Formats: sequence, structure tokens, C-alpha cells
Amino acid sequence: MQIFEDSDFDDEDESEEGLDQDVVARLLLQQRMELTAYIHSIVRNSHMADDVFQDVCVKAIKHHESFKDSVHLAKWARRVARNRSIDSLRRKENQALVLNEEVLELLEHDWPTEEENDPTESITALRACMNKMTPYSREILRLRYMEGLPGTEVADTLNRKVDTIYKALTRIHIGLRDCVKRRLKTAGGDFAV
Repeated sequence: MQIFEDSDFDDEDESEEGLDQDVVARLLLQQRMELTAYIHSIVRNSHMADDVFQDVCVKAIKHHESFKDSVHLAKWARRVARNRSIDSLRRKENQALVLNEEVLELLEHDWPTEEENDPTESITALRACMNKMTPYSREILRLRYMEGLPGTEVADTLNRKVDTIYKALTRIHIGLRDCVKRRLKTAGGDFAV
């Protein structure tokens, strides 16, 4: 189900000037990591997430005049990204787990807007913390989140017990959370878990 059709933009008030194409492109690039992560949470495939992000960018730039401001663009981009992600999964008949519509609605309401936070510091802190992890922990995260494998398959791949993998993931999550908190506190950033 698509929310916006190309014809939906024909009814826009032409007297109000929207955002410039370059501004839309710049804002989308600034939101790339957040939006791609959101898309990836739906499609569970990095390549497909990149494709959907590119589709959203093309459509946004094409309709640049319809956006009042960056907040309007961000909300629109998330909605279109969600719909394009679902459409892509349906077209490709992907077997990945897809979050149901209710969960996606909840995510959308909790997704921060541009004015609520700047994720750059958090992402930088997370990367620094991940670089401090052991190779084994990084491999668990890669298999679980980058490859999208369920815990049972991660355990099989690493020749470990399933319980061991889930305990390791819990320790990794707690360690990363605490490390990011410390880094942001030291940097004067604001972090809420």
C-alpha cells in the first residue's frame, strides 16, 4: 500500500515555495544513516535498504517543492521509506521477517525528529565502542544484525550453544550501552536509554 502517489503532489498549494532540490538532497544525506537503519529494520537486507533509500531520495528530489521544512521532509521520508520497503519485500518475495503494521506505527511515533537529537555523536560513540570489542563479539553482532541471522543460526555458525549466543548478545548490548553513555557524558552529549 503506497500512501503517496505522484498525483498526490498535484494538489499542493503552488503559491507556497518549498525546499530547493539541493537542500532536499543535503537533508536526506544528513539523515542517511538513520533512514537506512530504519529501512534495514524492515527489509533486513543492506543492499535492499540502500536501494529503497535511493528510491526515496529520487522521489523526494522530484517533489522538492512540496516540502515546507526539514521536519516535514523527514516525516515524509520515513513514511515513504516504510511503504517502499514493504513494497520491495512483496516484489522480491523475500522470506525475511517483516514487522507488522502496528509495530511500524509504534516505531514511527517513537522515531526522533531532527529537532529532538543529533545522532552524529551517538553514532560516533557507538563506532568507537564497537572498535574496542573483541573480534568474537564483533562477529556475533555482524552475523546477528548485518547478516540478519537468527540466534540459532549464529550459534550453528560459531559452533556454540544457542544459550551462549543469547547471553553474549545481552552482555554485548549492555556493554555497548554503557560505553556509549560514558562517551557521550564525557563529550557533553545527551543520551537517553
